[in-house]
Amino acid sequence: MVAVSMAPTTLHLPKSDMTTPQKAKDTKAPQILQRLWSSIKPNSDMSWSWAIGAIGLTLMMVGCQYRAQDQPTGSSTRQVIDRLGRKIEVRFIPEETPKPISPTEGAPSRQPLRIMALSAALTELLFAVVPDSEIVGVSHACNYPPDKVANKPKVNTYPVDFERIIMLKPELVLAEEGIVSFETAAQLERLKIPCYFFKYDRLADIWAAMDTIGVLTGHKRRARLVSDSLRRVQQTFEIALNGEGSTPRVLSLVSDKPIYAWGRETMMTDQLRLAGGANAITERFAKAYPELTREYVLKLNPDVIFGGDMRSLDSSFFNFYPELRSIKAYRNHQCYKLDADISTRPGPRALQSVERMKALLHPEASK
Repeated sequence: MVAVSMAPTTLHLPKSDMTTPQKAKDTKAPQILQRLWSSIKPNSDMSWSWAIGAIGLTLMMVGCQYRAQDQPTGSSTRQVIDRLGRKIEVRFIPEETPKPISPTEGAPSRQPLRIMALSAALTELLFAVVPDSEIVGVSHACNYPPDKVANKPKVNTYPVDFERIIMLKPELVLAEEGIVSFETAAQLERLKIPCYFFKYDRLADIWAAMDTIGVLTGHKRRARLVSDSLRRVQQTFEIALNGEGSTPRVLSLVSDKPIYAWGRETMMTDQLRLAGGANAITERFAKAYPELTREYVLKLNPDVIFGGDMRSLDSSFFNFYPELRSIKAYRNHQCYKLDADISTRPGPRALQSVERMKALLHPEASK
C-alpha cells in the first residue's frame, strides 16, 4: 500500500489492485457511463477504441460539472511517500466538490497545484484527470493528446532542461521509474521542486496511479470516475477470456541489438493475458526488461513475436541472429508490429493495445 503521511493524520493512497469500481456521486456522468458499459458485451461488435474514447468525452463533461470548493489558499504541506518509498513534501490541495456553476459566482479561492510530468505516459494520465489549466508543461516526448500537448510549453528531458522547468514554476513534478533518473529527482529537490515517482508492474498500477494523481491534486472524484471506467473495460476483457482456444506464447521485444524484452513482472504480461496470449518469459529476472541471449530465445521458441513485422525483423533481427529463424514465430510468419506509443506506455490507452493484440493472436474471434 502507498501511504501519504499527514500531520496529524495519515491519508492512504489507492492500492494497486483490481478493486470493484466505486460509484461516483453528485454527477450525471456515472449514469451515462453505466449505460455505456451495459451496452458492451464480450465479443460484441462495439469498438473498444470507441468505448475508451467515450471515457474521455465523459470526463470533459464531468470537468464542467465540478467546481473548486471555496477554501483558504493557505500554504500547508503534507509529507508524501511515493511508489519507490521516497518521502517528499507537497502542498495540500483540498478536494474539489460538485457545485453548480453560476454566472454570479466569483472565482473560487481554492488554489490548484501547478504540476507537470517528465514522461509521456504520466502526461497522458495527467490530462485524463487534471484540468488543462493546472498542467504547466510537457516533455518533448509527449505527443498525446495532440490537441492538448500542442498548446503546452515543452521541456527537454535528454538532458533535462532544469532552467526551463524553473521558468514554468511547477509545484510538483511526476516521474516514472526507468524514465527519469534519481539524479534528476535529486536536482529538482535541490531546486525546491518535489518529484513524485511512479512504478508499474501491471495494469492495475496504472489505474491506481490515476487515483493517486487525483488525491495529490485535489481531483479524487474525477480520477476515480475515469479509473473505474477503465477497470470496467478490463473486467470485460477478463470475462471475454472464457471460451478462448489456444494460448500463443509471445516474446515482446524492447530492442533487438542487443536483445531486450518485456519480462514477466510488467504490464505486458497483463496485456497479453487479456488478449488471450501469454508472455513467453515466465522466469523472474532482476530487471523488468531483461537482456536475453540467442540461446535463451531458442529455448523459449515463442509462437509469436511483437516488436516488428516479418519484413523488418527478417532484415534486421533475424538477419543478425540467423539461427533464430528456426523458432516457431519465424517459421509460421507470426511477427507483428504494435503502436509503441500505445502498447509500451503505462497510460489510459493501455487497453486499446489489448484490442490490437487480441486481433493478431485470435483473428478468428475478431471476424
